[in-house]
Amino acid sequence: MTPGVELIAVMLVFLGLLTAGMTIPFAILVPSVLYLVMHAGLAGLKGIGLVSWGSMNSFTLTAIPLFILMAEILQESKLSQRVYRGLSTLVAWMPGGLLQTNIAGCAIFAAISGSSVVTAASIGRVALPELQRRNYSPRLSAGSLAAGGTLGILFPPSIAMIVYGTFTETSVAKLWGWSRRRKQRRSDACWPWRSP
Repeated sequence: MTPGVELIAVMLVFLGLLTAGMTIPFAILVPSVLYLVMHAGLAGLKGIGLVSWGSMNSFTLTAIPLFILMAEILQESKLSQRVYRGLSTLVAWMPGGLLQTNIAGCAIFAAISGSSVVTAASIGRVALPELQRRNYSPRLSAGSLAAGGTLGILFPPSIAMIVYGTFTETSVAKLWGWSRRRKQRRSDACWPWRSP
């Protein structure tokens, strides 16, 4: 079989499995194994263990599930709600105090979770009911959470930085040092009462 025909066959199997409702990881696994068998025969299957072990045997990548676990612990223990309430009293004197709490809460939670999506979802789960109770505009509330959520990818420990540093063989510590300077500028830009 020519490589083009193999690729088309594998893509058709992949799309067929997705259309049939198979979950994405398995819909990727089945065509991958099929391609290995078509391309290298049964001997090609011997490399699956080595490749999968080599991609997961990375000391740096072990940090990712631990950061996700930490974010889950904070969410389930309701600590993020207590931190949010404490921050709201600290920044109440600022114009748009509760909106500033979103930025400060996102900055703190981003330093724990390492993910923009997790940061915005966690703080949003706590902040949105409070903002609605105080009659803040839904667009303004969502905008402040979106701006604060973007801090998650900049603050160490950023999951994206860990993955980038691992695959490009760049020092994660140097990436975090670079992001520390950037995050300070970004969080300063989100707080209008500070001078740039």
